Amino acid sequence: IFVSLIIICAGTDLNTGLILNSVTFPGMALGIALSFVAPSMAPLEALLGLLVSGGVVWLIWAITRGRGMGGGDVKFLAMVGAFLGWDRGLLTLFLGALIGSVVGIARIAAGKQERRDPIPFGPFLSLGAIISMFFGAKLLGFLHVW
Repeated sequence: IFVSLIIICAGTDLNTGLILNSVTFPGMALGIALSFVAPSMAPLEALLGLLVSGGVVWLIWAITRGRGMGGGDVKFLAMVGAFLGWDRGLLTLFLGALIGSVVGIARIAAGKQERRDPIPFGPFLSLGAIISMFFGAKLLGFLHVW
């Protein structure tokens, strides 16, 4: 379910520049609801993940007045947090920003786009979410050692 939701978000953002509320809001509710039956995360952890992951991105969005990141990204990260927890939600943000930066710099260097051209962030966040889902425990364990 989670992978399907993030694929939809990535595809719509890539094609339209939007991450739809009709996907993220039900996704948040599903993440919380599934935490009641999934042994991997307690409902309180899912709620905390939603609030922290979405809250951090909302704070960035508010400080920058929406430049460089849209409101859909805020709701997308809240949905990710509801499914994966606050730590993997923030890891998703870090990985998405890292991957997006590398791709953006490479596209600018290759002359495929200008520095001020918008790039949809959703596909990079989606890739970060998939990496966080499968490898988040190892990555966070590695960071904890530092």
